[in-house]
Amino acid sequence: MSGKFIHNKAPLLMVMSPFIFAMASCDAEETQEDADIVEEVSRVEEVAAENEPEDTEETEDNEEAIVEEEEEVSEETEVEEPENETEKELEEKPSANLGQRTNPVPLGESFQFAVQIVDYEADDYNPQEGLIEVTLSNLVTGDDAYAFLLEENPYNEEAPEGYEWIVFDIEATLLEGDENIPYMPMPMISTVSESGAESPDGHYATLNNEFGYIDLFDGGTTSGKQAVIAPVDESYLIKWYENSTVFFDIKAAEDSEKDEQEEKAETEEAVAEEPVEDEVEETEKEVIQDEMVPPERIEGIGEGNTVEPEVIVEFLQNDEIGQTADIHYDEDMMAVAVTPHDTAIADAFVFSEMPEVKEEFDYMVESFIYLSEVVYEASEVGVILLNPLDDEYILLWLEDGVVLYNAADDL
Repeated sequence: MSGKFIHNKAPLLMVMSPFIFAMASCDAEETQEDADIVEEVSRVEEVAAENEPEDTEETEDNEEAIVEEEEEVSEETEVEEPENETEKELEEKPSANLGQRTNPVPLGESFQFAVQIVDYEADDYNPQEGLIEVTLSNLVTGDDAYAFLLEENPYNEEAPEGYEWIVFDIEATLLEGDENIPYMPMPMISTVSESGAESPDGHYATLNNEFGYIDLFDGGTTSGKQAVIAPVDESYLIKWYENSTVFFDIKAAEDSEKDEQEEKAETEEAVAEEPVEDEVEETEKEVIQDEMVPPERIEGIGEGNTVEPEVIVEFLQNDEIGQTADIHYDEDMMAVAVTPHDTAIADAFVFSEMPEVKEEFDYMVESFIYLSEVVYEASEVGVILLNPLDDEYILLWLEDGVVLYNAADDL
């Protein structure tokens, strides 16, 4: 039976042999392909292994560059980060609001603001904007101020009850103006108390070197003094009103005066400790007595007696007003007649219906109100302002501070 199976098996092997050889051949081919694949994979891995360090270095370099860029952007963001708006507003507020009542300009500091330059000879009213720089300084108050005013003009009256005179210097420079059209500073200056009340009108003092009323062209500078009344028992600011309103604080001047007084007191104490000879003391007394000599007064004026109008005319001709106007006595009008040299007054009158120019004309009217009070007190006559272009034409007629006629009312 074994032989049979073997015998029977032999043909089976022979029959199967082609398939076996075929399979063997396939296995050989597959093995060769697998070997080729393995070789190719190995070659790829070798190439990858060779390139891997460079890629890693480049990646690290790129990562470092990205980190550095992020740090730079972060630093720039921190530098360029806007400040808190509230802090910015607080920093800008003092300079932005300087000159207002809540943030006045300290005396002694310069301040710039806009003004209007008007060509009164032009057919059309077309003001242009200019820029002026103003400085207020050298404040004098109380008895010292009034003593100075009496030296300037013996007719200057005392301040009303509850007020005192203050005198200070003003310097102004037209930083931006016109080369051909002049600008004339004519501010209305007063004081405003801490409680918000402005000093009353109608109190004026004449000065030999009064500020303003001088033509300024581009770059021009002028200076002079100004006197106004101020409250005695209350803090106050000085108010400048023209085309702009600016407030000035006297605190800086008071602090400076306080320092000077303290320095003076220390000096006096030091001098008091040093021995002084009698002859030196007598010499000082003589000098003080010489300085206390009262200013000269015109005989008969300001002593309760009236004088002839011609005396008043002569006095005014020798005063500052006599340098800017012709003055004579008009018997028919029973008034001192004033004819200005400057035709700008006539121009101001002609254009007085314009709000900006009317303020200038009104200010001139107020000046003549004070002049008429002084003249009437001295000689009981009035004052008339004549048109410089036609002295037969009366612009103003006043008597003892009362305006009897104002030609501007007829316009």
